[in-house]
Amino acid sequence: MDGIFYPANRWWWTGYNWKALADSLDFLVPMMYDGLNADACSRGDCRLPPGYSRYAQSALPAHQQTVEQFARLGVPPSKLVMAVPWYGYSIPCSSQNRSLQCQLPVPWPSDPVGGWPCGSLPDPWCTPKQVPYRVIQRLLASPSAKWEYDPGSVTAFIEAENITGGRMQIWFDDAATLGVKARWLRSAGVRGIGMWTASSVNYSASRDGQEMWNALKMAVP
Repeated sequence: MDGIFYPANRWWWTGYNWKALADSLDFLVPMMYDGLNADACSRGDCRLPPGYSRYAQSALPAHQQTVEQFARLGVPPSKLVMAVPWYGYSIPCSSQNRSLQCQLPVPWPSDPVGGWPCGSLPDPWCTPKQVPYRVIQRLLASPSAKWEYDPGSVTAFIEAENITGGRMQIWFDDAATLGVKARWLRSAGVRGIGMWTASSVNYSASRDGQEMWNALKMAVP
């Protein structure tokens, strides 16, 4: 199921009797990924709460608000298994100047994997796209790669270039950022944590695979 990513998702909470569902099931699995806020920001509607980055798809404040909102609906944290991403998103930037904030070159519709037209810009380089973590692993291995961190959302990102040479950023979670979120989830009393998907990691390249699993284990009481 989808989780909450910012208050505009209030309609989602009113569609089901969540307490009745939780009472009938062993646990619920909120989908705490694909929560990009780039669509609203590309239209100039960036009224997001503190701690939200427009390009972070699984921000720590989103986890916190989701657990709190379920509690208000009568679903305790012990009934929640939070699903986190093992992939990132490539974010095309309108400016090649890396000293400037990355801004999308065209307004972005709400579906991040759709096939909408991009005007004069070549698709898929004008819209955010999913990037498996094994691809991010390869990029991070490059001597020129610089791991950067957004503290508000607890999300990592790197500067990169697409195949046309255009500037983009890739926003993702790794063992370090997932570990922070997993430790918070454990302190909140959630039942557990899962990922989408286990096949996104290259297990033969380095210790990254084991470190990603170790990060998830931090959520287990």
